[in-house]
Amino acid sequence: MDSVANLNNGIGNNKVKMNKWKQISGTIVVSIVFIALGTMIGYPTKTLPQLQSEPNDAVKLTENEGSGFAAILTLSGVIFSPLGGILSGWLGRKKIILFTAPIVASGWLVIALAHNKAMLFIGNIMVSMATAQAATVMPYISETVHPSLRGSLVIIPGIFMTFGQLVSWILGYFLDWRTTAFVLMGPPLLLVLLFIPFPETPYWLVENNKLNMAKKSLEFYRGNQHNVDGELFEISQNHESKLRNTSDKSNAVQKMLSMTFFRPFSCVGLLYIIFTWTGHFTFQVYMIIILREIASSIGSDNGSKIDADITPIIIGVTGFLSACITPFFIRKVKPKIMFLYSEIVFTISMLAFAIFALLVKEYPGFINLDFFSWIPMALMIICMIATSAGILPVIQTLLAESYPTEIRSQAIGITQASFMVSAAIAIKFFPQMKNAMNIYGVCFLNGGFAIFNCILGAFTIPDNRGKSLVKVEENYENKRGYDNSIEVTDL
Repeated sequence: MDSVANLNNGIGNNKVKMNKWKQISGTIVVSIVFIALGTMIGYPTKTLPQLQSEPNDAVKLTENEGSGFAAILTLSGVIFSPLGGILSGWLGRKKIILFTAPIVASGWLVIALAHNKAMLFIGNIMVSMATAQAATVMPYISETVHPSLRGSLVIIPGIFMTFGQLVSWILGYFLDWRTTAFVLMGPPLLLVLLFIPFPETPYWLVENNKLNMAKKSLEFYRGNQHNVDGELFEISQNHESKLRNTSDKSNAVQKMLSMTFFRPFSCVGLLYIIFTWTGHFTFQVYMIIILREIASSIGSDNGSKIDADITPIIIGVTGFLSACITPFFIRKVKPKIMFLYSEIVFTISMLAFAIFALLVKEYPGFINLDFFSWIPMALMIICMIATSAGILPVIQTLLAESYPTEIRSQAIGITQASFMVSAAIAIKFFPQMKNAMNIYGVCFLNGGFAIFNCILGAFTIPDNRGKSLVKVEENYENKRGYDNSIEVTDL
């Protein structure tokens, strides 16, 4: 493409200050997708106990049906996350959002109007499959935000997901499951209205040979007076280089089966999968059930002095606040260090929870358990803070920036599908595992996985702060993806 080569002629010193607000506003609008994801994840926490005690037998769920209802939210992503990645690469990041958001809203409507179990599960599938596809648009943020801002802005989806969970928990506390579903139609509909004015990403446009539109997209996000030729030239040159090394687009399939995919997947993919077995999602889904069971074992004053129904709101507020402060220091702290310290705190808290549950179950007279009945909620709060402030932000940042441009959406889809099938298994079989191993046995197992994830993160998490996506990709292709492996100075 001669037009690409000619871009180099326009590169010069740029004295016009870059416009940051459109990048920030674009990130915020796209991140509404993750509010929808958070509400989807948080919905079963309060509504599952409601559905299991529902007086209408037509919609009342048994323990087994309830675990299946909760698991569908992640199990549907096994199929639809890769599909969303494929569609995102084919149709574009923007179109997949505008296509899936109305389906999410329709799914919530079906749940709200459900008069039998089939409608509950159908609506649940609609919400989860569309949200899983929309969540693969993480590249929209990393591909539109300048490298100098990317480290702070790519974690906003994690903040919004935590906020979505909090919203669903607050609604679930004050409203029944039907009314909550009606209200949750709001975020996806709002997303459609707000997202229409924003353009497609320059990376996707360059990949599809739409250079003029790519330049307009960059000018939209950087400011019309800002010289974007240098940035556009780097993106285009990287694309041309790949085209010279392949004869057709089947190269994308080859890359998905090569180390180009597996090298970053061995970091972010494995961290994400193992994270599901550290207990974060099972704690969220079965939070009220777990706390009520521990409280009943204590057996004083009808159990714990702390209301299990209000606990999700308290935990959600602390998790949201901790996630909000993350952007202020994530650019100053190495991702690996942030992940390690947060994972260590999470591990200690999970093991402490297991020990407390063990004492409650097996040694009720060992200490004054009634006096210490606040400990389970406190440990859950610490786990949420560690996850929201350090673990998920690092994983989501790596997910947004680690994969090559031409397979980024597909790779993210496969990674999220792997994560979701693992989460679905953990959620679906938690009741059986709890009955077989007791709560403390499951928590000890979760702690073991958290230790393993900490070790894996120490040896695989790189430091991509301030690097363009092209440079990040080159690091992995040149087998320098682990240059930031564990060092004495890091610890």
